[in-house]
Amino acid sequence: FEWIKDLHELNYNKQRIVLCHYPLESWNAKYHNSIHLHGHVHNTEMISNISNRLNIGVDKYFGPVNIETAIRDARNS
Repeated sequence: FEWIKDLHELNYNKQRIVLCHYPLESWNAKYHNSIHLHGHVHNTEMISNISNRLNIGVDKYFGPVNIETAIRDARNS
């Protein structure tokens, strides 16, 4: 690891992505087309379905997931 952060924001191909281990109810630019990728939830479905948020934990994908897949799946959530 190069760094460990509680929360990190990045831009990938003009897509704002908010990363956090925990699922957030609200995140920066939520209503301006950003997506939130998280882990922590050890099941495949979230209790509340919030658009543009995606659990990318190992219990759902069973291994690494590429960023294009994560963005597409978050958009379809």
